[in-house]
Amino acid sequence: MKETADRSKFSECLWSGIKLVRRIASSGAGYTMENWLLVVIGAAGVIGWIAKRVSERDRQVAIGEAGLQLGLTSRSVDERFRRQLFFCFPLFQRGDPEFRRITNIVRNTTNAKEMSVFDYEYTVSHQLLRSGYEFRPWALRDASTYRQTVAVFRCQTGMLLVFDLSPRKAHHKIAKIFTGGEVAFDYDSEFSKNYRVRGKQESSIRTLFRPDLLRYLGQQTGWSIEAGGEWLVIYRHSKLVSAGNLSAFLEETTRITDLFEVCSRS
Repeated sequence: MKETADRSKFSECLWSGIKLVRRIASSGAGYTMENWLLVVIGAAGVIGWIAKRVSERDRQVAIGEAGLQLGLTSRSVDERFRRQLFFCFPLFQRGDPEFRRITNIVRNTTNAKEMSVFDYEYTVSHQLLRSGYEFRPWALRDASTYRQTVAVFRCQTGMLLVFDLSPRKAHHKIAKIFTGGEVAFDYDSEFSKNYRVRGKQESSIRTLFRPDLLRYLGQQTGWSIEAGGEWLVIYRHSKLVSAGNLSAFLEETTRITDLFEVCSRS
């Protein structure tokens, strides 16, 4: 009922805006081309903002319902949640602190493995004299916003090594020559082709990444994984998981976590 009422209110606001524009057009009250351009831009901005809010609310409802079907419960963002150690991980330090957002949290309450899934958003500014603007086919942007669905697991095996795994990009090969700091895995070329791993305890990290784990991850693409303490953070950068794919996402991330736990016990 609330969703229907909100949609009705959105339609009413939109129709009121259209009537206002028509009234201005019929009166022709001294509006120049520049005035009209400002009116159109302002109206487009308001409509876009409202549409975004409607889309976000629809996603919140859909994720909540999908989580409920999987035995997960919704949770609000509070200070206790923000004080968890994993918020010190690299993903949650990116971008402007004022524009970091956590939404659509669902967590497990029925099994032993503590886990939370949520959407995380951050915005990076591109300053002209530093990193420059971001060129896209359709725009020249001075800031970029990234949204991704993140799974966070508390590992039952205790303390994990500190490392981060990310998809390998073309420029990483050049950076490796000059900066180093990358853990080499000579016995699985498919994994090394798709990913790079960084961490200070190179020898221990190399031991942790046993052949079964390397083989499984080597067959996947796009995963980013950050670890430290009891926590494992898993996501695909700039990828939101739809409500319909939430079950598959949980299955994949749980499988990855299980493999890390097995390897850390060995």
